[in-house]
Amino acid sequence: MREKVLSFLELHGIPYRIVEHPATFRVEEHPAELAGLSVAKNLLLRDTKTRQIYMVILIGEKKLDVRLLADALGMSKSRLTFVKYDDVEATVGVKPGHVSVLNLLNDEAKDVQVVFDTALLKYEEIGFHPNVNTASVFIKPEDVLRVIGTTGHDVLEVSL
Repeated sequence: MREKVLSFLELHGIPYRIVEHPATFRVEEHPAELAGLSVAKNLLLRDTKTRQIYMVILIGEKKLDVRLLADALGMSKSRLTFVKYDDVEATVGVKPGHVSVLNLLNDEAKDVQVVFDTALLKYEEIGFHPNVNTASVFIKPEDVLRVIGTTGHDVLEVSL
């Protein structure tokens, strides 16, 4: 699975660097290898009315303001819920704790709408799991947007 991500990045000329580390299931569990680095938080939410799935990408230390997200999506906060634990793998091809923007490679049906926090653009690079949670791939923010576009997914850039 990791090789699929790295091959994709190389095929599309997207520069990256990889940092190996112990398994992490939550961004708050930063191992020493990631100290001082900018790691993304990738959250899966679903609109309870339309069943649309959203992958919300923001910097790891930031708490998601669901009301602000709902406003950006033009809906009420009550319509957004987190994707159920058992549905994560069916949605993006990985178990919870491994979710990242790079999982869009697994979403061939293009069911996921990406919401990208524009605050990420200020970072030199951002870390994501490459389909496994024992490494992080660091990519420039503008290249993250290239990854999303190259996979054929829509992206909504908003200030969260």
